[in-house]
Amino acid sequence: MAVISNTNTTITKTKMSMFRKNTITNTMFVRNVTQFVATSYTATATSGGGGGGGGGGGADSSIYDTLANSAPFKEIQRLSTQFANGSLPTLKNQLTPELYTTLSTTLATLALPNYATYTKIYTQEQTTLMMLSQAVAQYNALLDAQATIQTNEECCAILNDMDRLMAYISGLRRQMSIFPDQEIQVIKAEIKPEYLRYIQLYGVPENLAWDPEKLAYAVSLVESGQ
Repeated sequence: MAVISNTNTTITKTKMSMFRKNTITNTMFVRNVTQFVATSYTATATSGGGGGGGGGGGADSSIYDTLANSAPFKEIQRLSTQFANGSLPTLKNQLTPELYTTLSTTLATLALPNYATYTKIYTQEQTTLMMLSQAVAQYNALLDAQATIQTNEECCAILNDMDRLMAYISGLRRQMSIFPDQEIQVIKAEIKPEYLRYIQLYGVPENLAWDPEKLAYAVSLVESGQ
């Protein structure tokens, strides 16, 4: 039993190591995206526009001001800063599914597909939002791994200490009865309508990485009763 517990601990620690590597990669990505957005915005705003896609023509710098000063843009940048600074507990508490849905839907209202440079910045913001959501998921996995390691280490300590092992077994015996009380709880699974509509349209996304644009479309369908 001790061998099994030690093996599980090793596997869990390996997962934690992978999480740290992913965190470093994601941090670099978010920083690069933030730098790209800042550089692109400065360049286009200074030059007074940006080339349109497929004959879209020049873009007035005001559209970039609108994007940069929008609530979702500012919120994503704020969350990106938290992530880049390693404030994962705060990010976990603040980037709730409700906020993710809100940012996805409000960001979708800012889409201007006829402007190529603008669309690049806009798309990078969507990608950043997805990466932040994945960072929260990985952090939750890390917390689970840490809890598993602690449990495994406690089991190892009991198995390797005869006095503690006998006390543990004795405690289990006192808790046993011929007809133990049985309580069955059925947990009702609930999924928000917009996420259910998303799954109906696109299937379950890999690693539950909900695409902001697709999620915004699913929300619009739910709100219109479709």
